Amino acid sequence: MQNSLENLENLRCSDTVRIVGMMTGTSADGLDLCLVEFSGTTRFPTFEVLESTTCPLPSHFSDAFKRPLELTVSTATNLSFRLGEWYAKQLISTKWKFDLIASHGQTLVHAPPQYTLQIGEPGFMAEQLKTPVVFDFRSQDVVLGGQGAPLIPVVDEFLFRDETEVRAALNIGGIANITLLPTKADSRPVIAWDTGPGNTLIDRAMATWTEGAEAFDRDGAQARNGVVNESLLDWLNAIPYCSKMPPKSAGQEQFGIPFFNEIFRQSAPKSDRDWQNLMATLTEFTVESIAGEIRRFEDHNPTPTRMFIGGGGASNVYMMERLQHHLPTVVLEPVNLSGITSDNKEAFGFAYLGYLWLRQLPGNLPAVTGAKHAVILGKLCM
Repeated sequence: MQNSLENLENLRCSDTVRIVGMMTGTSADGLDLCLVEFSGTTRFPTFEVLESTTCPLPSHFSDAFKRPLELTVSTATNLSFRLGEWYAKQLISTKWKFDLIASHGQTLVHAPPQYTLQIGEPGFMAEQLKTPVVFDFRSQDVVLGGQGAPLIPVVDEFLFRDETEVRAALNIGGIANITLLPTKADSRPVIAWDTGPGNTLIDRAMATWTEGAEAFDRDGAQARNGVVNESLLDWLNAIPYCSKMPPKSAGQEQFGIPFFNEIFRQSAPKSDRDWQNLMATLTEFTVESIAGEIRRFEDHNPTPTRMFIGGGGASNVYMMERLQHHLPTVVLEPVNLSGITSDNKEAFGFAYLGYLWLRQLPGNLPAVTGAKHAVILGKLCM
């Protein structure tokens, strides 16, 4: 242990550090890994993305993650250990060289301001790779009265905030979240929140329709061929989450299986045409919830002229067309910056949060999460 502590202290004194960020999100479809070399000691280091990859998540994990409220304590605990074991195997298989692991884990339950829980026992990685692991990035923000989410806005500020251009960053994963970035000269804070569902309802509908043969609507092709059910869309847009003011965060508790089952009950799709109409309606709901949230803050924050889009939704051509329709003056740009893409941005983000932990710098933005104050995020396993 003494040697481990000495090695960690030496790492903190080093100007250059290699960190691997790890992320499995609400979609529960894969583990994203991103290896980054950071140079510096401030909040704004230089960096180089060295490697990135996605490891498909075994179905027994993804199936369980989509039904978290049905798990017993024993099952959830076993799941955490087996997931951590699997994480270690995936890292070993990369043969990458790194100094620190920053693992988000898999969110099992998220109910701020009471609690949040991410699983994936870090001890397996620490032991098998002989490398310190920083994990549990959300809890301390929740302890301080915050939402514990979204956490990526601190990364958006680092990557995208500009001297003269008002920008936004949008991530469309299972849940969609938006970051509004005033210019650097503007004294107004960065604000961000979860707008509502991203791909989660669309993916669940596709999997239900095809009995698991298709996990998502590729390019939005099925939605494009459907017709929006306006009465169902009105009902979706009227749910309490859509009118709730930030700070707010969402997950399976709001948009998981029970919510989808109610949508299924109301729409009662029987034919392929019915399913295409449902896909069109759910896609429009995602798009309108994003665009509506941006418009709601136009009186307090200037409308962004450019929006960087990441997450799986960035690859949904039809969804991007509909978003452009609702935000005609905003340039929509897929994330593509210094090796960071829409696919690896969140994993990069947790590598950056690991860097902030190593430098003992706060990782949350209280104006975003609602926490009482800024705080260092993450716990150490070694």
